[in-house]
Amino acid sequence: MTIRRRIGTCALLAAALLMTAATSSLAENSAAAPYDQSFVTQHTGVFGNETLSYTATVESTVLTDDSGKPAANFVSTSYELNGVKDPGKRPVIFAYAGGPSGASTAYHSYLLGPKRIVDPEPGRAGAGRTVIDNPDWLLDIADIVMVDPAETGFSRILPDGKRDYFYNINGDTASIEQFIGRWLKKHHREASPLYVMGGSYGSVRSIRIAWDLRKTAHPVAGFFITANCAMLQETTPPFPIGFATALPSQEMTAIYHHKVEHGPLSDKQLLDDAYDFATNEYLPALSRVQDLTPAQRSAMADKLSARTGISADVYLANDLAITTKQYMDTLLQDRGLVIATTNDGRATRPAGTPAREDLGALDLFRAYMRDDLKVTYPMSDYRGEAPNTENWGYDGPKDAKRWDGGNDWPKMVRETLGADPKTRMLSFNGYYDNQCPYSEARYLFSRTKLPKDQYEVHEYPGPHGLYMVPSTASHITDDIRRTIKAQGY
Repeated sequence: MTIRRRIGTCALLAAALLMTAATSSLAENSAAAPYDQSFVTQHTGVFGNETLSYTATVESTVLTDDSGKPAANFVSTSYELNGVKDPGKRPVIFAYAGGPSGASTAYHSYLLGPKRIVDPEPGRAGAGRTVIDNPDWLLDIADIVMVDPAETGFSRILPDGKRDYFYNINGDTASIEQFIGRWLKKHHREASPLYVMGGSYGSVRSIRIAWDLRKTAHPVAGFFITANCAMLQETTPPFPIGFATALPSQEMTAIYHHKVEHGPLSDKQLLDDAYDFATNEYLPALSRVQDLTPAQRSAMADKLSARTGISADVYLANDLAITTKQYMDTLLQDRGLVIATTNDGRATRPAGTPAREDLGALDLFRAYMRDDLKVTYPMSDYRGEAPNTENWGYDGPKDAKRWDGGNDWPKMVRETLGADPKTRMLSFNGYYDNQCPYSEARYLFSRTKLPKDQYEVHEYPGPHGLYMVPSTASHITDDIRRTIKAQGY
């Protein structure tokens, strides 16, 4: 399926920042260390203006298959606030990454953990990177559990488990749902309000988990999504809608690189204007491009050039539709540069040079686990992403399956919010994300009838991992904190 090509590269961090391939090709069910210890540490720190004391727990949870045999061991990291009078009623946020399938390292290191990595300007491969106490940490409002799915982090499929089961969206989400249930029971939190959060591929994970749990004894109180990519199945070129939804983020990227003038409009006005042009003018033109007169084609090519910084001649030579790669390779051609990654339109590299894999942030996280959380496992065993995921399965469940076998995400969102008027959804996308453009998320909400008071759509400056921008991380946590408080928790 086309979606495999796009989501498969949809690593949660820009430029493969935290996603490192396994050091060797691992055979299914290969012998591995059990990673079955628990590491419990006590901490106190100042986060924002508040002093918080908390317990950090790195522990394993064994999951079973349908016959009750041990199938996987998930190693998670949880943060629970100390001194809570009734922890059983305190919200819990379960967070995981994208990929598929990646460890929770990015969220852990930039948004939801007690430490925040602060990167220098994009494209500098980590030079000048620092680590600070997270001033926006959400522990004041909720306990947090960082989930590493099967074959990521220290989580592993066990000898009786089957890789094919975990390497598709049905088994993947079912395993996370089982983990959530077991964690809540083990920690006596069955009555706690439940939230799930994911980014990129983790966005469809979140939608599916929320949908699966909507009729259970413990439905989610809310689901939060960064780099919302739920519409990739419907917005992948060569479908005209794919070129149209890609254009607004290309325009924002061109503005960032001063290839197009910002003008007097605010960011919000720019985003709205770009989306309106893409859907109301560009999409109709693409849908009947062969019927346009030469003058109409030329006029549209001029408009596209004025918005994206790409020559009108390039658009005319390509029937008004250029690929994301063409855009990345062409935008800064006059400067001898290319856009380095679809995940971050701000990052560049010299044309003709290979992409650089920056693993420095992963090394910082491993050091944090070793030094702060006192984890004694060999840190080289901690995987940024699962190996051998090339054939990941995307077929949906029978009662929410699209005509092509994929998942009907709009249906799932609609039915989840419709099941309980108290449920809330937050969607976040970055301006400069050319992998999951913000307009794709807008398209999801524009075409799906939903109760307006149950969801919010936010767009902030940033790449695919938009929370890597500190001010955007603050906006995201403020939005989450406000939502949970408004629900009375």
